[in-house]
This record gives sequence, structure tokens and C-alpha cells, in this order.
Amino acid sequence: MYSTPGWERLGGFEMGGSMRFWGILVSGYLVSSLAWGLCSNEILEKQLERAFPSGSGVTVSWEPDGKALLTFAGDLPKEEVSSVTRAALKAIEARLQLLPLSTDHRKKILFNIHFCLEEAALNAVEWGNRRRPGTHVRIRLHFVSGPSEGAGVLYASVQDEGEGFDPANLPHALSEDDPLAHEEVREQLGLRAGGRGLAGMKHFATSKFWEQSTKTMHFIWEIH
Repeated sequence: MYSTPGWERLGGFEMGGSMRFWGILVSGYLVSSLAWGLCSNEILEKQLERAFPSGSGVTVSWEPDGKALLTFAGDLPKEEVSSVTRAALKAIEARLQLLPLSTDHRKKILFNIHFCLEEAALNAVEWGNRRRPGTHVRIRLHFVSGPSEGAGVLYASVQDEGEGFDPANLPHALSEDDPLAHEEVREQLGLRAGGRGLAGMKHFATSKFWEQSTKTMHFIWEIH
């Protein structure tokens, strides 16, 4: 089984491990925002608790570092997974409303976020957990305001309970080197049409990083 975290070169820098990943996040945003006293997730917290009341099938909790944690069954049908990510997006949208963004720009950011969250969550259910009863998917969200007005960063991650994968060895997923090769592989394996999710995530997030040790896909969006 593949045991070394995958890495991507995205957003103008390399990430070669979780320490490098967190170093970028902390040095670039969290430290500066704490210095300015602008780190707040109160709007996000209220919206998430409203979106996922008791009995919704999604548990909302808060980690010590301030991240929102959404936990749901790892064998949910596709439609229900999409409902979870759409509801989470509504909470994120409420937080972004506080930033002086144009309507079109806000819509573009929200589209990018939802594409990545939904694709990652669907992959977590289908490929990670293999729709096994008793497994779970965990989505973490955290918004950090920047030191300048109208700027910030959204961190999100999607974690499953599967065996993980090697990002460099996915012949059934779209490759920019040969955009059609994966379709033949999927046909030979009897897989449904698709395989474009990971490639899309690369373009729709400022940064994307797969952490094999925790079976987690991390995302960062710089918002300004």
C-alpha cells in the first residue's frame, strides 16, 4: 500500500508533506490574522448548526483549533452526499457575504468550493469507504480572515476510512498528459464514465494536497 503523501505544485508553491502544507497555511494566513485579531468562525458555526439540526444524519462538532467537523455515514447515496455538500456551501456562502466581493466573483468562488467538496466527498464514499456500512466521512471547514479588508482563506478537508491511494498511479483518472487514456482504462475495468474529479480539483482550488497517512484530501482557497 502506498504510504508516502502525494504532492502537487499548485498556487505557485510545492507541498511535499503535511508539515510543509501546514507551514504554508500558518505562516501565510493564520499567524497574520491572529495578530490582527480577525480570526472568527461565528457566522460559519451558526449556519452549520442551522443546516444540520439534530436528526439530520450529519453530526456537527468543533475541534480545539476551531475547525468545524461534519461527520456522516460513509455509505450514503450520491444524492444525499450532494445534499450535505450543498448545505455546507450555504454556510460558507453566509460567511463570504461579509467580504466585499462582487456577486459574480463570489459565485465563481462558491462554484469552485462546491465542485471540490462534492467530488472529494463522493470519492470518499465510493472509492475510500467502498460504501461499507459503519464507515464515516469527515469534512472539516475553517475560515480565517486576512490582515487586509476583503481577504481571507478557507481551509477544507475530506477524510475517509479507506486504504488511500497513490495520486501518481491512477490510470482510470484523467491525466493532463493524455486526456483520453483513462476512458479506455475505465471501459476495460467496467467502470462508469468519469474520472475527471481529481483533475478538476487541481484547477478549482488554490491548493490541493492528499495526505495518505490520514486518508485526507486538503484544500485551500485564497479569497480576495
